[in-house]
Amino acid sequence: MEAVISVVLDNPNSFPITVKSGKFDLSVGKNHIGDASLSESFKIQANSKESYDIEIDGTIGDLVAVGISGLAGLLTGKQPEVTIKGELKAGNFFYTKKVPVELKTNVPLNL
Repeated sequence: MEAVISVVLDNPNSFPITVKSGKFDLSVGKNHIGDASLSESFKIQANSKESYDIEIDGTIGDLVAVGISGLAGLLTGKQPEVTIKGELKAGNFFYTKKVPVELKTNVPLNL
């Protein structure tokens, strides 16, 4: 699976920071569906707060459970909540820091 997510990242430092790697767990509702990782590194400009499109690659595991919960959501009119949770590894030269990430969003389902 390949996906692009948009996130707003804030770098209050006077120097740019490079996001080097990231690992994430993917879930729909309470069902873990797979794992994902950052496709490529990217740079966050100094003194900036901008939106970045981040490419992730992953594997999808238990699609049967997700399919059942998605079907139940369609019948009740509820949109499934997708959660991406993990951490990014970012730094500049010799200093590296792990930054926790948690993104929750509803996915509209149309027939």
